[in-house]
Amino acid sequence: MPIPNEPQITPKGQRRAGPEIWLIGGAGDVGSRLTSLLLDRTKAAITIISRSDRNSDGQNPDRLCFRTVDIRTKGAARMIPPKALVVNLTEATPPELVAEMVANGCTFLETSASPAYVNALRDGIRGRDVGGVLITCVGMAPGLIDLMAEFIARNEHINAVDIGIEMGLGRHYGAAATEWFLATAGTNYLLFHNGSLVQTPAGALQRLFVFDASESGRLALGFGFAGREILTGKPAGALSGRRYFVAIDPPLVTRSLSWALSLGLGPWIARNAQWLSRQLSRFPGIGQIRTRMIVEGLCDDGMPTAYARVTTGDQADATATMILATLNTIMSGNVSRVGLATIIDYLTLADSIAALKEILPETRMDISGIEAKAS
Repeated sequence: MPIPNEPQITPKGQRRAGPEIWLIGGAGDVGSRLTSLLLDRTKAAITIISRSDRNSDGQNPDRLCFRTVDIRTKGAARMIPPKALVVNLTEATPPELVAEMVANGCTFLETSASPAYVNALRDGIRGRDVGGVLITCVGMAPGLIDLMAEFIARNEHINAVDIGIEMGLGRHYGAAATEWFLATAGTNYLLFHNGSLVQTPAGALQRLFVFDASESGRLALGFGFAGREILTGKPAGALSGRRYFVAIDPPLVTRSLSWALSLGLGPWIARNAQWLSRQLSRFPGIGQIRTRMIVEGLCDDGMPTAYARVTTGDQADATATMILATLNTIMSGNVSRVGLATIIDYLTLADSIAALKEILPETRMDISGIEAKAS
């Protein structure tokens, strides 16, 4: 999509050269890291929309400004210029506002992992005459994990994929991320299995994943994630199943959550997600500060025949890096889309790993059982 190159005027009257990127909900954990990356590695001017009253704190005030706005306010879309480049980091953004921005020509990057929210955004665009594009599944999960799954699913012998994500609790993540995880743990999701979509409680499915060849398997719980639209088909035909699982490091936390869900406490956890998030923030960080993901390709008999593993650093850093990589592709002008798109239209698996290694050198990937290169 074309990016406006006209200099922008800040509230202080300063001229802002280069493309302008708007971050909705950009004052949080991922947003602050993304802002630093954009200031360090691009020439873009950045506007952060947040309910919290913030300022640039001396961070390149000629390129960074804050606007204290509740994005749910009627008419909020009018503050964002047509054809703007927008990154959404909060599910508080109403779907109808997103549809209005995309209709006005905006390139809108969506980072949410919630299937219901992402589906609502896509439904608002589908079949509508728009000048911009809605790009979903931008980030790590969804995002990189789905690029891994798409890569594995190219193998003609693969009939289904199992996707495992392990999040380390070595530090506290943003309140919104913790609250989302707890709320999702207590709800049902649509499981795609044996060619059908089935309502399934989070945690009802469980299995072990070997996230590192030097370790034994770790328990992971079935979870709902956005990303189904990426794997609707493959050259050899449609996949018959795609299951997402989540593990927490240390494993004791995963087992404790499994126990709580088995006792029927899921709805209580979901109702009290905000309160629980506040309580958990008072405890010290435990486990590793890292993110590990695995995709197993399953053949017709359900046995794994191929896999891709990725280990990288802090989840918020990795998510911000994946967003930056997508933005860089858009700003390069090499890819142009209108309507609906996903991260797969802008990045390859190889692109993503290279971008992660540049920011997080500890990133590594291991692929087995498939001959194709990660392109």
